Amino acid sequence: MLYHGESGIWGHCLVELFRPAPALLVVILSELHTNEGPSITNAAADVWTLVEVRHAPDPGTRVVRVEHWDWSTGPTWDLVTLSRAADGSLHSPRWRRLTREELAALLG
Repeated sequence: MLYHGESGIWGHCLVELFRPAPALLVVILSELHTNEGPSITNAAADVWTLVEVRHAPDPGTRVVRVEHWDWSTGPTWDLVTLSRAADGSLHSPRWRRLTREELAALLG
């Protein structure tokens, strides 16, 4: 997926969608080594807003947001939570590291 950072530079990441239950959408964004633009972390609110616009889940669908990084020391996954403003925009991202077991449980 291509996204536009605040600096005006384009970034790109891999998007994976999982539906472990009818009312649950798990979205994993993977940072790519070839990305020369802003990271998915630095553009979190914009990237996640774009994901919701493109994949527009039904209003009753719970969206679980996960960022994936493939470090030289091994992969990591972070659960991302954001606040939603009255106009529907996302802001104030927060991250919490997930274990492999927690990720597997999310994916069903």
